[in-house]
Amino acid sequence: MFLDNLTRIAGDAAMVGTALPQVTAIPENPFRVDLGGRELELRAAPPAHTDADLTVRDLGTGTLFTGDLVFRGLTPVVDGSLNGWLDWMGDPPAEPALIVPGHGRVATTWPEAVMAQHGFLTALRDAVRDQIAAGAPMSAAVPAVVAAMAPLAGDWVAFDDTVARDATAAYQELEWE
Repeated sequence: MFLDNLTRIAGDAAMVGTALPQVTAIPENPFRVDLGGRELELRAAPPAHTDADLTVRDLGTGTLFTGDLVFRGLTPVVDGSLNGWLDWMGDPPAEPALIVPGHGRVATTWPEAVMAQHGFLTALRDAVRDQIAAGAPMSAAVPAVVAAMAPLAGDWVAFDDTVARDATAAYQELEWE
């Protein structure tokens, strides 16, 4: 799908000979890489933002690159597991010196990095669970969740473009709890 989309955007001629690499081995988790004086620790996360999230810690500086596991300012997007994402945030790594999110400003503490996102995702989970408990079908639940989340809109960029999508993904996950 990625290669098809890139080909559509760039054109057939630009993509001639392009192929996606194939996974040939799955390393231990965490996995350390020595880049010649700079050692990195790569850690796969369980399903959270997506089904394939990865963090990278620079062991020399203590900097943690969270990728899209941490959204600051931009509305979080649920593509993996809402419950898994909340669980991941609730099990913070050893306190990093600096946290570089996938979106937004760098943070110096775990609470600073994830507090707003945790609040957003908790509110999303609770609003969806309320709709499921009330017996609302997804077609009625999603607009109700969007309305329930509206007070949070001012805190998040792209809220209107994202929250219904998040509500749909959350409903699909949580209806089977």
